[in-house]
Amino acid sequence: MFYREVGLRPWLALVATLFFVLPAPGTSAMFVEAGGGNIETPLYVVLMWLTRNRPNWCGLVLGIGFVNREFTLYGLAALLTIEAAHRVLFTRQGILRRLRMFRTAAEVWLVVTWLKQYSPAAGPGTSPRDLYQVSGASDNVGQVWNRICIDPSKWFEGVSARLTTHLPHLFGMTVQPLVDYGIDSRTSQGLPWGGLLLIGLFGIPVVRIIMTIAGQRRWRPEYDACAYLALSAAFSFGAYTLLRCGVLGVMRYDLLSVVGAAALAAWYLRVEHIRAIAAVWLVLMLTWVAATGAAHGRLWAEYRYAYADYWLAYYITFLTNEAIIVHATDSSRIAEYQRIVDAHRDEAIRVSRTPCPGGREVIRRVYFCSP
Repeated sequence: MFYREVGLRPWLALVATLFFVLPAPGTSAMFVEAGGGNIETPLYVVLMWLTRNRPNWCGLVLGIGFVNREFTLYGLAALLTIEAAHRVLFTRQGILRRLRMFRTAAEVWLVVTWLKQYSPAAGPGTSPRDLYQVSGASDNVGQVWNRICIDPSKWFEGVSARLTTHLPHLFGMTVQPLVDYGIDSRTSQGLPWGGLLLIGLFGIPVVRIIMTIAGQRRWRPEYDACAYLALSAAFSFGAYTLLRCGVLGVMRYDLLSVVGAAALAAWYLRVEHIRAIAAVWLVLMLTWVAATGAAHGRLWAEYRYAYADYWLAYYITFLTNEAIIVHATDSSRIAEYQRIVDAHRDEAIRVSRTPCPGGREVIRRVYFCSP
């Protein structure tokens, strides 16, 4: 997308995508959180843009995306905004194109809603009604409506909290332990001066993009893709800020801001023509990459080998794709694991379900002990 539509050289497109490719460990955990359905939303948003001129396909993506994660609507809002700004949304062709898109999306939503009545939503022998008794809404439209809270008196407080707390957390620039994100680790992420780094990292592109557009006095077609992704992120940030009555919600509700950062970087790299400023920005970018990469490195190196009972050993080794090798001390099924862990005994730990001398409780009733 950054290469074909924005016109960046491949290595510059790669630099821009680093915000999404190499997020901080805590943000990575939010993206792949099992109960969140978070990693799919950026995919739906990108696919909507790529299929924007094929209304049936775009509607299919919108319908599936909305059923899966309501945040897909931010991409829809951005797409309509871009088309309205180009004065094509309300033309005859533009109206017909979007009506076809909405028809397909509605058909997807209706089919899924009909099929849900036959699904055991809360386990065998249940129906969606059992699930709705807990959530208080009969579908995801109701879920969206129930979560909206508007209080203009809280807007300034909300924006301030998002800028000073949420964004530094999202981009891994606040010093905090990874256990805050449910990661079983004693390491941390962030930099003491990370907030200042983010100001330069995002401030320079915003100023230079505005200066370029104002100086050229025209809009270039290659800006569209970046503007679309940036608008999607802006709508996400705005809803997260203005529609929650000032409450700092769950961070995963605004993960599209990471995609917006990548779009902002690509846009900046497309318009910047002063090498000195570009060099300063690239240094800031490399500093951010080094900080997040170092956090991943510390996490990767912390625990590689362990002893545990069979079930702990099984799921840890499986879920980490053998990045962590755990030997099952009570029922060993793979002799190679025992050989590997024994060879690294000085690096290994014992994962226990009971307290142990000198150990620490990492999550409820799970302890890290000496081997």
